[in-house]
Amino acid sequence: MGAGAFVDVVVTGKGGVPASGVDAVVLNVTVTQPSAAGWVAVYPAGAVLPLASNLNFTPGMTVANQVIAKVGAGGAVRLYNVAGSTHLIADLQGFMAAGSSFTGQSPARILDTRSGLGASGPVGAGATIEVQVSGTGGVPASGVSAVAMNVTATDVGADTYVTVFPTGAPARPLASNLNPGRGSTVPVLVLATLGTAGKVSLFNAQGGMNLIADVAGWFSTGGEYHALTPARLLDTRDPGMGALGQDQTLDMQVSGYGGVPIAGDAAVVLSLTAVTPSSYGYLTEYPYAPNSTPPLASNLNFNAGQTVPNLVIAKVGAGGWISIYNRLGNTHVIVDVMGWFATTDTQG
Repeated sequence: MGAGAFVDVVVTGKGGVPASGVDAVVLNVTVTQPSAAGWVAVYPAGAVLPLASNLNFTPGMTVANQVIAKVGAGGAVRLYNVAGSTHLIADLQGFMAAGSSFTGQSPARILDTRSGLGASGPVGAGATIEVQVSGTGGVPASGVSAVAMNVTATDVGADTYVTVFPTGAPARPLASNLNPGRGSTVPVLVLATLGTAGKVSLFNAQGGMNLIADVAGWFSTGGEYHALTPARLLDTRDPGMGALGQDQTLDMQVSGYGGVPIAGDAAVVLSLTAVTPSSYGYLTEYPYAPNSTPPLASNLNFNAGQTVPNLVIAKVGAGGWISIYNRLGNTHVIVDVMGWFATTDTQG
């Protein structure tokens, strides 16, 4: 795809998505072989190009991000490339039915610390900012439990991590949503639970950075999405564990842990992080089933030595388990749970 070009991708009636009655789809979008620095925006086909981005990249990078995209004209979503040329890959993860607790929208910017929108930056080391979400960017002033928003770190002064959590939570959780390196511009999708006064808090561990947030939709209170304060389920750096090797699969139970019920959950929302991989490669998450093989899809793409996260909406498999497959080299893996969907609200 060339500079300033877009492609409309029909998603309804494909890959298990119904031909009608669909509000939004969950896609893992990957950029590969870009010729220049730039960004890609994903939004409803037929809509005006929003002031928002879903992926940011530099020449030669392969980078992925989860996207919740409202379906537009002709049952399609639009992918726009701003500069240079790049290949794009889209892997379908699931869909949100019309009339469910999720309401999708064309992305709207609610935070940009560079301009003072939502908060003034940059955000220093050890600092936390509070961002008003309810009543902004198309999100209703009340009746909202969580939002889907793309959070981007830019002008990063040091290797660090960002944690997004409900304002007013008793303590900042042991979890991360974003792991940007010095000088990078890195986005990630977050399903953020709203806290006190309809706000979310964003914590920066090291250095200084600017933060951007673009809202893609929201979940109504009392719906079938159950937002949680983030909780860590797995860290292979812990004693007694080890890195996931090449062509290896890790199976783990998610139901019954971190606030997820033991039964009745169709899917869980996870932050999946690769830590210091020995090689370039990718991770694929999929529902556990005995003797199953990984699908032709990826959730997380990385280069050697990177620490890279991505949001995953993971359909739960047999016994409430999921599987995580590593294609090349070896890498440590972290899994943080952010919420869960009951069986009646979404299809993965």
